[in-house]
Amino acid sequence: IAWEFLNPVSLLQRGIIFGIGAGWGIIAAVFMLDLFVTRRGWCSHLCPVGAFYGLIGAQSLVRVSALQRT
Repeated sequence: IAWEFLNPVSLLQRGIIFGIGAGWGIIAAVFMLDLFVTRRGWCSHLCPVGAFYGLIGAQSLVRVSALQRT
């Protein structure tokens, strides 16, 4: 739950509801990172929730996969 203070989606929601604050700067920084530096930079490299899920998924006993058919 503490990670939600850094989540851009939660920051945007709080910014819309409660007004402009420092959250807008973080949202802009994440947007610029994804736009100019790397694709899905926040979700792939910086998000603590995604890293936690990645650690759990790396040690899972069951894997789900989908075949791409053309």
